[in-house]
Amino acid sequence: MNFTLRHYLVENKRRVIGVAIALLVVFLASWLLNYLTPEFADDLKYKFFQVPGMHSLTVKSFTDVIYSQSYDHFLHNGRSLVHSLVQLFSGVWGKKVFNYFNAAMFMLFIYLLARFMGKVSALNIVFISSLILFFFPDFKGTMLWMSGSVNYLWTSVAICLVLICLPKLQDRTRRNSDWFLFLLGMIAGWSHEGISIPLAMCFGYMFWQNRRNILYSSAFPLMLGFIGGTFVCCISPGEFYRLLHPSYGGGEVAVFERLSNGVAILLHLRIFKLLIVALVAKMIIERRNALLWLKQFYKKYQLFCNAIVCSFPILLLCGIDEIRVGYSIELYSFLLVLSIARGIKWEVKAFKAIVSLFGLAFYCYTLSFSLPNYRTYIDMKKQLESHNSSIILYDINISPKIVKNYIIRPIPSSAISSKRAVCKRYALLYGYDRLVFMPRKAYADIMNNEFITDLKKQGEYALNIINLNESQLGKTPYLLYEIDGYTAEKSIREDGYQFLFLNDQWWLFVHRENNIDVPSQIIMKKGL
Repeated sequence: MNFTLRHYLVENKRRVIGVAIALLVVFLASWLLNYLTPEFADDLKYKFFQVPGMHSLTVKSFTDVIYSQSYDHFLHNGRSLVHSLVQLFSGVWGKKVFNYFNAAMFMLFIYLLARFMGKVSALNIVFISSLILFFFPDFKGTMLWMSGSVNYLWTSVAICLVLICLPKLQDRTRRNSDWFLFLLGMIAGWSHEGISIPLAMCFGYMFWQNRRNILYSSAFPLMLGFIGGTFVCCISPGEFYRLLHPSYGGGEVAVFERLSNGVAILLHLRIFKLLIVALVAKMIIERRNALLWLKQFYKKYQLFCNAIVCSFPILLLCGIDEIRVGYSIELYSFLLVLSIARGIKWEVKAFKAIVSLFGLAFYCYTLSFSLPNYRTYIDMKKQLESHNSSIILYDINISPKIVKNYIIRPIPSSAISSKRAVCKRYALLYGYDRLVFMPRKAYADIMNNEFITDLKKQGEYALNIINLNESQLGKTPYLLYEIDGYTAEKSIREDGYQFLFLNDQWWLFVHRENNIDVPSQIIMKKGL
């Protein structure tokens, strides 16, 4: 430890201890949420080889992951680095190890964001954590879910590191040792194309504007590596597959439909709205000519402004209707909000303290619903390990809408179908020929005939209902049909009986016969 660092620690002992305690609290809080979040969707998918003909085989080593991702690069997308990490955690190291790594990455993310505010203090750390909890898009899908966290949170950490290093490197003459920065840039760019493309475009524009100075600065290897990593990610055959495949919003999806999806997501973005409010407030406080102020503001924060603008085409044209598509806009908007706050003299710390207290209270409130959700997950795993039945029962933990953005349910409603991917993967993992997941109350109603008795009273919809016992349910080929309101859009032409679970309010029981379409055979009961 050199004298300068030792002197700084002595002079700022209280602040350093406060920051360390705040970061430790953030780490523990994040770890607890990660611990209570079950594996879901792609987390199960990446336990298996992503190789045609080998989807039923689990990965067990690092070499398995490399082999699997060599195919994933050609068949899925170009995020080979982040998906290799996902597959390592999911298939080799396990969720428990991931919980610690993800909590550490979240803590690092908060620390780096505090750097954008200028002063890293304990209050700023808790304040920023609260803002992320309240405003970041799809918190559970980008900060907790294994596959989502590595794609979004970890990419954000790499992006923040690049942006923090860039200003200092631009003012320094390039040395031969600076070419290691090319690797950092390559890793950051070769992460998530939806986040890296806007920044890569901005780097290209910056270089064109100031190419003589940047070419000989230490920033050049970093920017070149970032642009190169983004390019490698975007030109993968799997990326073109995503662009053309309808399930990813590609193919023949109409431009109007893409735009309508993008506008709908844009209306749900919170941080971008917060940025607009912050800009208007700052403009009013400074009491200057609006046009002149905006020009000066753009000149000062050109990189962030351009990154936000370059993110809009991705949002509006990608055709995917998930809120995570707007993550790039939200990330760069948040960095800009924090940069604006850097110039504000906070004479009263009460505002930050109040926001932080609200964040803490909301976190505790969220935990009260995460705990029963986790207990349901553990109960399901015990049933899977016991091999007593191929019908796995679970409780439906209904939570308020305000906390649904923070809780991942272990099993989707559609898991009542044994042909769903989640059922097939759990069956392979636990050694079943076939699995279905059913709400415990719905199953009890069927066994007790209360459900069927109610249906018989509904007149024309009660078609030849008979009692089903557990052995019959276990042997029934469960299938899922797309339901739009009260109408089934598909039909079946097989003998047997079908139980469908649509959502928390509706159960559907279908009696099916040869050559009879499903829409005339649907029977419903509302309420739990």
